[in-house]
Formats: sequence, C-alpha cells, structure tokens
Amino acid sequence: MRKQGLCASLRLTEKFRFSLAGEVLPASRGQERREEAAKLGFSVAIVPKANAPKKNDKAFEGLTIHAVERIEQALEVVRSLQ
Repeated sequence: MRKQGLCASLRLTEKFRFSLAGEVLPASRGQERREEAAKLGFSVAIVPKANAPKKNDKAFEGLTIHAVERIEQALEVVRSLQ
C-alpha cells in the first residue's frame, strides 16, 4: 500500500517561489487569490510575509492566514494542519 504525501488533502490556491536560500518570495496577485480562496470556502492560507494582509483588513474574515518568510516555516504550518 502506498503512503499519501504530506499535501494529499490540501488544496493549493497559488504557487510559491523560493530563493536558493529557502526564502519565500512575494507572489503576484496575492490579494486577489486570497479573496477568491475566502469566497470558495478555504479556511487556511499560507502566504509570503511580503503579501500578508494588513491587520485591519476585513476582506479575509474566516480565512486563517499564516505569513511565512522561509520554506521551513511553511512546512511547519502544513505539518501542524494534519
């Protein structure tokens, strides 16, 4: 029997770009993608810290946003969701 991967049950809304040093790079159209994810019923988003919404932004209510700077932080969040 084959084991499922770490992200088998996660739905991703955007692709991430990483530097060779493991930094998470800003994504284009990040706000639009988060708004769409919230509308579609996603409950968690992992985003580059540079794309994190402002603290008072109400457009993402119901969406828990984890802003990360490094790939290791993103993996920690994914592991904690299982």
